[in-house]
Amino acid sequence: MMAALYRGAGARLRARRKSAAKVSSRDPQQRRIDALAASNQKLEREIVRRQSVEKSLKKSEQHRNLLLRRSLQKQEQLRKLSRQVLLAQEQERKRISRDLHDVIGQILTSINVRLTNLNRDVILDPKNFGRSIDHTQKLVEKAVNIVHRFARELHHRIGRRQRHND
Repeated sequence: MMAALYRGAGARLRARRKSAAKVSSRDPQQRRIDALAASNQKLEREIVRRQSVEKSLKKSEQHRNLLLRRSLQKQEQLRKLSRQVLLAQEQERKRISRDLHDVIGQILTSINVRLTNLNRDVILDPKNFGRSIDHTQKLVEKAVNIVHRFARELHHRIGRRQRHND
C-alpha cells in the first residue's frame, strides 16, 4: 500500500512537473505572443499615422494645383491686359501722329505759301511787305503753340499712366 502511495505520489509529481514544464514552455510563447501583439499595435498606429499624412499630402497637392491654376489664369489675364494697353498706346500714337501731320502740316504749308508770296511781294508791293511778314510770324507762332500743346498733352498722359502704374 505504501508502495502504491509512493507510486501515486510519484505519478502526481511527474504530472505536476509535466504541467509545470508546459506552463514554463507556454510562458516564453505567451511572452512572444504579447510582444507580437504589441508590435502589431505599433504597426497599426503607424499605418493610421501614415494614412493621415498621406491624406494631408493629397489635400496639400490639391490646394497647390488650385493655386497653380489660379496663377495661370491671372498670368493670362495679365497678358490680355498688357496687349490691350499696348493696343491703346499704339492707337494713341497713331492719333497723335495724324493730328500732328494734319494740323502742323497744314500750318507749315500755309507758311510756305506765305513765304513764297513774301518773296514775290518784296518786289511787287514793298509797302505791304511788313504786314505779310507779321502774318507769317503769327502762323509760325501758331505752329509752335500747337507743338507745345501736343507736348504738354503727351507729358500729362504719360505722367498719368506712370502714376496709375505705380
